[in-house]
Formats: sequence, structure tokens, C-alpha cells
Amino acid sequence: MNLCLLLGQIITIPQYNFFYNSKKHISIIEFKVKLNKDIILDVQAFDEKADFIYQFFDIKEFICFTGWLDTDMKVNIIEIEKADT
Repeated sequence: MNLCLLLGQIITIPQYNFFYNSKKHISIIEFKVKLNKDIILDVQAFDEKADFIYQFFDIKEFICFTGWLDTDMKVNIIEIEKADT
């Protein structure tokens, strides 16, 4: 597992969806984050973290998050908070 600590800005509207008949996850949220030097990452979170992000985060907000890099090159969020700008 590749652990990463990142700071960036949400640049797309977070897309929140549900899984039907899944035994592993209930919900997912996906969005893009712009880092320094115009690096753009695909980011996702599942279940309780997805619900939390859907409620409290929006496009253009700066965030600080910890996650791990998935095999499809998406960052799966472990922890997230709003960054002081």
C-alpha cells in the first residue's frame, strides 16, 4: 500500500453514488483534486467517509487528506479535513 499525505483543491463537483447488492461497500464519492504545479488526481472515498465528504465538502474548497494509491491510480481517502488557506 502506498500511503500519501496531500493538499489540494477540489476542482469537480463530488459525484455521490450508491452500490446495489454489494457486500463490500454501500456508497462512493468521486472527484478530482488539483495539487501544486497543476497535477490533477482522481480521488474516491467509500461508505461513512463518502457520506461525510458529501455533507461537508464542495467544489473549490482546499483540503488536506491522507490516502492510499489504488491499482487504477485513484487515491482512496483514509482521513480528510478542510485546509486553512
